Amino acid sequence: MNFDFPDSGDTVDKNVIGELTRIIFEHRQEIANAISHQHPEVKPLIASIDRPSDTGGTGLPPIHPGAVAFYERDKPSFVQENADYIALILTVILLIVSWVRQLKIWMETRRKNEADDYIASAIHLMKASPNNLENNQKQLDEVFRKAADALIDERIFQESFRTFNEAYETTRETIEHEKQLVEQQIEHKQRELSASYIKAIVELLRDTKTSKDLLQQKIDLILKEVAEKLVLEEISQELFRTFIEAYKTTRDAIERY
Repeated sequence: MNFDFPDSGDTVDKNVIGELTRIIFEHRQEIANAISHQHPEVKPLIASIDRPSDTGGTGLPPIHPGAVAFYERDKPSFVQENADYIALILTVILLIVSWVRQLKIWMETRRKNEADDYIASAIHLMKASPNNLENNQKQLDEVFRKAADALIDERIFQESFRTFNEAYETTRETIEHEKQLVEQQIEHKQRELSASYIKAIVELLRDTKTSKDLLQQKIDLILKEVAEKLVLEEISQELFRTFIEAYKTTRDAIERY
């Protein structure tokens, strides 16, 4: 037998309906026993009182919310019913979040390590031997190109690139400074060498005992040697021109002997 309160509507507190439903449902056997023996057919109907359908049947209003609350008092919640699935979903979400976090850390570490490699390469070239400055400069420019490509491809951070660029600028300035020092040293040696040759031909003018032809041969030999030094780039063209002027002056003086 289904039990409902079709006339209760929404005006009756659902707690009241729920309590009435509880009393009838829990004492249905006692109520059936209290039925007069004159109506034996009613007893089994009362004893079999159960939750009616949610629609209440054709022409009947739906079951009252208070009665529904009583009938579903032991019904597990959605979370309880799907606890295993929810736990699985939460576990998967946590794993994904953890994986994404680890991936982010790995990518950041990889970016930092790559940037550190470029910085280390620039610093290494700054400390490299000054014997091959041109090659050091080419290597530094190549490192800069790779770092710029890495920045464009987002393999390194902009902040890391700025740090690298500072190391690059410092190394480039160091190489340029070393180049200037080397050039100054070379120029100094070339001037000393050129001066020694000019001194040698000037001293020939003081040699009054040697014949004109022999003096001419000596200055020509000096000229040949200086020309060879020019080819070997041991004397600059400017210093060679200076020497030639001294050579011509000395030769003219010898011709006048």
